Amino acid sequence: MATAYTPAMPDKKWSAVLVRAEYIDGLKAIYERKKHPLLDAGINTFTGFVNDLIWHVIEADELLSQKAPFLSEMGMTEDGVTIRDAKLDRIVEVKVRNGELVCNLDNSNDCIHVGFAYAIPEVYRIMNMVGRKSSRAKGGSVVGSLT
Repeated sequence: MATAYTPAMPDKKWSAVLVRAEYIDGLKAIYERKKHPLLDAGINTFTGFVNDLIWHVIEADELLSQKAPFLSEMGMTEDGVTIRDAKLDRIVEVKVRNGELVCNLDNSNDCIHVGFAYAIPEVYRIMNMVGRKSSRAKGGSVVGSLT
């Protein structure tokens, strides 16, 4: 993604970013659907919504970097995710089993590897494709799994 700095920007605290038109269309649709709760949260413009969305991504990345800096996504499979655990010097697979994510290393559904997997948006798409519900939908928390 390219960043375009223009002399016409009203304040040096702001920058223009080029984003694909279809992404903007999708963001605008989400903004319109969530407009009332966003207004209640003090977000009253599309720009404010996009900035808030970006901030949430930054916060999530920082949380993962702080809580699990030794974990990284290696790739997705049709039924899960492969994670590199540098601390253990191991490759760990987290798979969908009986509607839940389960770590193949410790056969658990609530270890740090599972928590990390739930922080990857693609995991939810995989779970939806195989007709399963995610832990978050049942009230689980990524943060709880990582702490």
